[in-house]
Amino acid sequence: MGLPIKRQQEDMFNGIMFFIPLSDFIVTKLEIIGNKLDLTYTDSLNSQIRVKIYYENKFLNSINSIDESIKRNYQLEYPPTYLNLMIYNNDNIVDKLVFDFDPRQSPEKGRITFVLTREYIESLIQSGENTTIEFKGLQNLNWTTAQKDDLTETFVSFANIDGGIIILGVSDDKKIIGFKQAISAAEIYKQLVDLVYNWCDPTIDFIVNEIDMHDGDRLVLIHVNKGNNPPYMKVAGRTGTYLRIN
Repeated sequence: MGLPIKRQQEDMFNGIMFFIPLSDFIVTKLEIIGNKLDLTYTDSLNSQIRVKIYYENKFLNSINSIDESIKRNYQLEYPPTYLNLMIYNNDNIVDKLVFDFDPRQSPEKGRITFVLTREYIESLIQSGENTTIEFKGLQNLNWTTAQKDDLTETFVSFANIDGGIIILGVSDDKKIIGFKQAISAAEIYKQLVDLVYNWCDPTIDFIVNEIDMHDGDRLVLIHVNKGNNPPYMKVAGRTGTYLRIN
């Protein structure tokens, strides 16, 4: 006997795709906390249901997958920046959720909850610098011209390729030294806007987050978006176009 037919609909909302399935089975909530994934779902047809999860972390350059009978808790190899979850009854897809990490999203959108954790940031730091992660041992906003020049080069190189995260308060050898200046994220953002406006052409989109680590050290995360109008160039200090390479 076939599954009862309901309705099917796909909708895009801030990078998250919702799928209303053709079955009585449905995932009502997917929660990602660091590298833990928790599912809440209806119990009907539970014994017949399998799950396939494809996930990746673009900052760690890692891709992985899970294919097994459905359960409520999964331990991923690393916190994902992209996740595609598909629910199967035999060979039929009965539900799916696609999560694409965007730090500009509010914590909860529909059926998906994503929590930015200290463990996630620690995993980025321990993986070291790469084409999408760079550390800056800056502890305040009193930047020298050379430090502005260096920071601008990173903005430009990230915007010219795939975007990336600049972490203020971490040294090149992955040591957390903290951002010490008692100043709000809004004030940090304002100074960065001034820097990007005066030193980059065209202007570069970014957002600023902050997080207190386990030892109390505060880190500032600058999420630089991939640019839609390359090439991006410096227009102050040394001139030139920069690309991020290993």
